[in-house]
Amino acid sequence: MRATEGGRPYKVKIFKNMIDQNLLSTTESMWKYNPVPEFPEPFPEFSSGAFSVRFFNVTAASVRGKKHKHDGTNNDDYYCVSAPDFCGGKIVIAALCDGAGSRRFSRIGAKAASVTACEALSASFCALTDENPAFFSDLDLPTDNPEWAQLAGKIAAVMRNSVNTAFYAVKDAYEKRLNTDGFEEATLSDFASTFLASVIIKTAAGFDFTAAISIGDGEIAAITETGEPVIFGNSDKGNYAGETDFLLNDNLRTEAELKSRTRFSRKHFKAYFLMSDGVADDYFPTVTGLPLLLCDLKLNGIVPFETPDGTVIPPPPDGHPEPLKYKWVNDPDVSLPLLYCEQFLDSQKLCTDEIYAASCSVSNITGETFNDKAERLYLWLDNYSRRGSFDDRTLVVIRPNVIETDNAGV
Repeated sequence: MRATEGGRPYKVKIFKNMIDQNLLSTTESMWKYNPVPEFPEPFPEFSSGAFSVRFFNVTAASVRGKKHKHDGTNNDDYYCVSAPDFCGGKIVIAALCDGAGSRRFSRIGAKAASVTACEALSASFCALTDENPAFFSDLDLPTDNPEWAQLAGKIAAVMRNSVNTAFYAVKDAYEKRLNTDGFEEATLSDFASTFLASVIIKTAAGFDFTAAISIGDGEIAAITETGEPVIFGNSDKGNYAGETDFLLNDNLRTEAELKSRTRFSRKHFKAYFLMSDGVADDYFPTVTGLPLLLCDLKLNGIVPFETPDGTVIPPPPDGHPEPLKYKWVNDPDVSLPLLYCEQFLDSQKLCTDEIYAASCSVSNITGETFNDKAERLYLWLDNYSRRGSFDDRTLVVIRPNVIETDNAGV
């Protein structure tokens, strides 16, 4: 198993007042850096990873938010991604949990939930493919076909079961630590976290079949080959991405509730995302923010600019604005140059793909090279600036490989 833890293009509206260089430069200097506490069970400053399988590329990273650095507290996010060996690189499973910021040990609950859910989903899909040799081709059947409906029902049940499996993993993590050193008077609610889980499957015909389930904030979303955003779920309360509920809420784990939270899609995707609210809120609302997020990842060398057939477009020699630099909270003497999609938007609407005609990646502007995509994503997550953005940031990016498929479900 490979794993890592810790058509015209769609038009988007400009994000207003997201980049105010003078204001951001002033506020950035107010943030201080304090190390992760040594006890109990410290989490790393950041985590990142990347891997490729036959049909997918995965890059993921999680960074401690500015407020946690300022206060000297832990990162409360945790993610887990795997591509099970049994499926020939045709399935990627991902889970991402964000511990409740007001709860002392929520990071531990987030880790237990995401890792256990990822493992459980892998085992469940192994069983599904074993019992159905036509698994990948059956996913291409018309949605009104009884065989498709039966398989979709089994997949939905697997997604719902992952929620309860994650809940019991959190409960077990709490019970193992109860009254141990550093966890005196801990309660189960101290381990509360959100829960996002998804599986993306390359069907025999080459579609990206996805199933997703979520409790709480953050976002699971994708962009199709034609540039349209697809959102897998809704915020739990109100109209704002930051309002949330948690995995430990019994009312959210009923069969009816979990059915309402399970989403399917079968399309051709150019990119697929799981993100904690630290990223989702910065690109909220998702329907307009997702194309901007993908463009920012391209501009900063994390995701390549490609034509529809997968050819990487060479950068133009000039015509780009200067990158913006802000002090890194970890080290005020370091400022990483970054480009922002909004720098190229000079009208109310502009195709993000058209921005490339007047831009190029930061590595070409500065001469820096970041061959390690995981490192590049980590540095970008830890250094991009948005007004009012200071939470932990976690982002999982799954990109389908451009590869000819067959009808054998290899």
